Amino acid sequence: MSVRFDSMSAASRIWLYPSDRPFTAEETDYISKRLDRFTAHWLRHGEKLQASYTIRYDQFIILAVDESQQQVSGCAIDDSIRLIKEFETKFGLSMTNRLHVQFRDQEAVRVETLSDFQDCISAGEVDANTIVFNNLISSKADLSDAWEVPAHSSWHQRFFKQ
Repeated sequence: MSVRFDSMSAASRIWLYPSDRPFTAEETDYISKRLDRFTAHWLRHGEKLQASYTIRYDQFIILAVDESQQQVSGCAIDDSIRLIKEFETKFGLSMTNRLHVQFRDQEAVRVETLSDFQDCISAGEVDANTIVFNNLISSKADLSDAWEVPAHSSWHQRFFKQ
C-alpha cells in the first residue's frame, strides 16, 4: 500500500539507491510511474507493505517501509533490488555499485569511485568538511540529520589523516 513519503513514520526503514548521474526528465517520469506501481503493490508473503519512495536531487531513489505495520522480508527486498536493476539496465545507470561515493561539489552532486574520491582528498579537492552522502543510513529520521553530513562525521572520515 503506497502512502506519501512525507507521511511515513520517522522510524520507517529506508534503502538508498544513488545514481552515478542525474536522471533526465523522461527517466524521472518513467521511474516515478514504476515506483508508484511498485510501492502500491509491494508485498511480504502476500501481504501489502506500507511503502513509499522519494527521488532526491534527480539522482537518489529512496524507498521506505513502515515496519511497525509489517516487517520486510528478504524476498520483498529482492523485489526492490530487481526494480532498481531494471532502471540500471533500461537507462544505463549504476545504482547498486557501493564503490561509488557521492558528495557535494559546490551545489552539485558529484560521484566518484572510492579510489578517485581518495585521489580528490590527496589533491585537496575534498576535505573533512566536504558534505558527503552517507548512504548507509537506514531510517527516514536519519535523512534529516545523518545523510548529508561533513565527511568527518561519516564513515568517510577514515580517509582523512588524523
